[in-house]
This record gives sequence, C-alpha cells and structure tokens, in this order.
Amino acid sequence: MDTCARFVPDINVYSIDECFLYYGKQSSTPQEGWEAVGMQVRKAVGREVRLPNCVGIGPTPTLAKVANHAAKKIKGFNGVAVLDIKEIRNAVLSKLAVTDVCGIGNRLGRRLNALGINTAWELANRDPTQVRKEFSILVENTVQELNGEVRHSWDTVRGAKKEIYNTRSFGGRITVFEELRSALASHAEVVAAKLRKQKSLTSSMTLFATSSPHDTEGYFRKSYFHHFAVPTSDTRNIFKVIGGAMPQFYKPNVRY
Repeated sequence: MDTCARFVPDINVYSIDECFLYYGKQSSTPQEGWEAVGMQVRKAVGREVRLPNCVGIGPTPTLAKVANHAAKKIKGFNGVAVLDIKEIRNAVLSKLAVTDVCGIGNRLGRRLNALGINTAWELANRDPTQVRKEFSILVENTVQELNGEVRHSWDTVRGAKKEIYNTRSFGGRITVFEELRSALASHAEVVAAKLRKQKSLTSSMTLFATSSPHDTEGYFRKSYFHHFAVPTSDTRNIFKVIGGAMPQFYKPNVRY
C-alpha cells in the first residue's frame, strides 16, 4: 500500500491485498498514457515488495475492478488492463460472467441468469431504471458504472476497515521540520476521526513519508512503526507518537 500510494493523490485500501488509486474527477490521460502508468505501479510493487500483481484502470470503481480481473484472466493484457475506450470495454465485458462484476454474488447471479443476463456486457445493456425495480438501487448503480458513470463512493466499495490509511499527497513539497510534523498531524486527525466513527481502537500505527520517485536527487523513504500498550482512538495519543518519531523521521534537504 505504501508503494502504491506514491503514485497517486488518494488511495483507498479495499482489502489486505487490494486498493483503489484515485486520480481525481478532472484527471486527463497522462502524456505517457494510462497503460504506462499502470505498468509503473505494477513494476514498482513487484520490485519493492516482491509480490506478483495486476493493475486495472477504468473511469469508475466498478470498471477498474473489471479491468483488474481482465488483467489477471484475459490473455493479451500482460498484467495491466485499461478500459478507457468503449470498444475495448465492451469486448472485455462480453468475456466476463455477470458474477465477475463487483457486487454481483452467486445468489444475485442466478436471478440475473434466469432473466438471460449471463455476461457483464448483457448486464451493462439493461435499462437501469428497470433493473432498480427488479433488484435494487445498488444493482442499478452497478449498471451505470459499467457504462462509465461514477455512482459508487469509497464508502460503498470499501472492504472491512481493519486497516485505515490516510495518504493524500501534500499540495506542495515540504522541506521544513515543523511543516512535515504538521502534515503528519493532519493525517492523524483524519485517521483518528475514522476510528471513532466506526467505534474502533487501534493497537498500532505506521507513519511514512517519501520524496517523489521522479526526483533527480534520488528517492528517499522513511517509515516508523509504533505499538500502543493500550489500544486507542484518541487523537492526542497519536500526536504524541508523531512528536516522538520526528527527530529520526526528518532528514534535511529532502523534498517530502
């Protein structure tokens, strides 16, 4: 997750081995192309974490999941699939069973099969309004997402929150000790609020900060792990950890 977070303004941890990287509502195709971006992420995870992985890229969370499935299962994608062209998207959807779509379980899949909906492409071509009447608004939203309209928020695609991350990149580069501590503290506030919202406590936390992997002066990364003797959701307790970690965490002349 730390490695993936370097490449994106926002990350959502979906499960222990899967995450969504969010590039923003107004993001345009990067100059090198989305496939090249996906390959950069895939190679970085393979090189640094030594884990085989696949990357799926799409305009909605559901299509990103579909793309990830295609990257793993459909020959020719080589571990990275991008569904930014309608013709490619439709070709992939036609090869996927309807139960391969995120949110369509076996029981729901059998009901859809009974109506002649066997593939993801056939689901995408159903009338969303009719689908809502026959099933639910969640299935309607899935149909809309398969057609490129964002309907799911992170809250509706997030898995069980046994880990909470807050890893948004800073607005600008940080080089000053106090600015780095303040930035980490702002992340801590968000995490503590999320803990309290779901009525949870944490027994451990990890801090990390990096420079950009594209900087000419070389890449720098520092992480710090802390175990709480008593589990907590108190922001003040997390602030104390940040304060204690800063002297070994901060390095002069690094543009965080």
